[in-house]
Amino acid sequence: MELSPKQQISELIKQSQKILVVSHKNAGGDAVGSMLALERVLTKQGKEVSLVLSEKIEEATTFLPGIEKIKNDISGARDLVIRINKDKFPVEKLSYNTEDGFLNIVLTPANGSLEKNNLEFVNGAFKFDLIFVLDTPDVEKIDAVYDKYTELFFETPIVNVDHHSGNEYFGTVNMVDLTATSTAEILVSIIEAMGPGNFDADVATCLLTGIIADTASFKNVNTTPKSLTISAQMLAAGARQQDIIQNLYKTRPLATLKLWGRVLAGLEYDQTHRMVVSTITAKDFQETGSNIEEIHGVLDELLASTPGTDVVLLLAETGQGKITGKLKGMNGQDVLSIAEAFGGSGHMLAAGFDMAGTTLEKAKAEVVAKIQQIRDKQLGRTEKHEVEIPAQSSSQQVSKDSAVTAKAEETEQTPAVITAPSPVIPADAGIHVDPRDKHEDDNNVIAASPEELASLDQIIESTDDDFGHEEEMAYDEIFTPQAMTSANEDEITQAIKSIDDEIEGTGTPEVEPTPNIDIKDNVSKKEALQQIGEVIRGYNPGHPVEEKGEQPVDPKVWK
Repeated sequence: MELSPKQQISELIKQSQKILVVSHKNAGGDAVGSMLALERVLTKQGKEVSLVLSEKIEEATTFLPGIEKIKNDISGARDLVIRINKDKFPVEKLSYNTEDGFLNIVLTPANGSLEKNNLEFVNGAFKFDLIFVLDTPDVEKIDAVYDKYTELFFETPIVNVDHHSGNEYFGTVNMVDLTATSTAEILVSIIEAMGPGNFDADVATCLLTGIIADTASFKNVNTTPKSLTISAQMLAAGARQQDIIQNLYKTRPLATLKLWGRVLAGLEYDQTHRMVVSTITAKDFQETGSNIEEIHGVLDELLASTPGTDVVLLLAETGQGKITGKLKGMNGQDVLSIAEAFGGSGHMLAAGFDMAGTTLEKAKAEVVAKIQQIRDKQLGRTEKHEVEIPAQSSSQQVSKDSAVTAKAEETEQTPAVITAPSPVIPADAGIHVDPRDKHEDDNNVIAASPEELASLDQIIESTDDDFGHEEEMAYDEIFTPQAMTSANEDEITQAIKSIDDEIEGTGTPEVEPTPNIDIKDNVSKKEALQQIGEVIRGYNPGHPVEEKGEQPVDPKVWK
């Protein structure tokens, strides 16, 4: 019977003596807490454990017990290799002896003699029986440690413990739980399988730190009943919850607060795409005495509290041509897809990426444009459609009631272009949808000929004689733009019929007016048709239609 990942991990631990534990660069509370908890349990079982992170530890996690054990480079057992060029200096015999407590290594040359400068002394590879890679979707995220000791990661069995959806399952054994709130939550079951009595107050504090850090103290939507249950178990085991809250959320160095001030000063809000953007330059880090690890809290505690925001983007210049991006998703907004577009990783609601060979300005323009593109699709927006109207042989002035101006030169048949919204138009309105156009979703492209527009104007003019001149009303009092753009064909037809009934006094009380269109008692059919014409043509009253090549009038702005 095949062993489960948890059972395989238990067996590997039993067979191993020297164990290396690593995580990704810029490690936060989950990575650091998980490393320290695992180290403490493995040490209790008599294992030799080394903890390594590529970069400086985040200041907020320095309160954790055993934090001083985390190093920036690997240390431990490794060979010392004595090298000699045998072609230049042939050796006849190699021997050793001990004398007065010293080990003497003796090289006997085949001829002549050997000097000290004929020898080279180099360090051999580190000797580890097992490597734990925690909270890391792929080994390249380990950064400098992996780059420097790549062979070690290929030669040694790896246990991959993670909860990120982008994990590449690179380990000899992979325990990846996408439903877990944190790596610390997964480690609890691994530690339980290692035997009883492993959860003391220090281990519990480290694990609870990981859970609290990745759930933003249980405020994030990824919080689950299981995470709350495990947290309760850690509290029962002696976890110092108030120490965790105090250090993660209530204590900030002066340099961090200064950096946050720079972030807030550069804040930009894109209301259309519900996005907040800010940037930090290398000069900001230098002048405030801060570093990249200190930007994490500003996302959760300040930027994410901006009203009307779904996406938070923070770009930081970390070196010459190096940019780090941090993303935060609000209201369930997935930002992992955005990070992955730039080779990044993370969670659905919190992700990051790195860019190289660019400037902060260029990176901002590129990333913001990509986010806007993704957000447009998520919000169901499509690009505005251009409606081409063939120009007449001579310029034609359309009446003010329709407020459409079409211009054309006699010598050039350059089509005029107007930009129009895409409401559903009644079949009898004289406007047709061009079947040659390819439609996406429910958006329609309105292709109206000059004859059709003129016909519509005649219909409007004819109502003047039949119904007289009622009291003028503001356009937005008749049909709101929301009503017109969301109404379907039946609703608009019902609206026209309701207007007819109101004017002619033949309304039927039992038929309720459509909920999407506000019908006023003193609205004439002429005014209603005018409004439909306005939407068909897609312009603002009093604003002429722009010719092709000029800035089109935004049909969403109503007077």
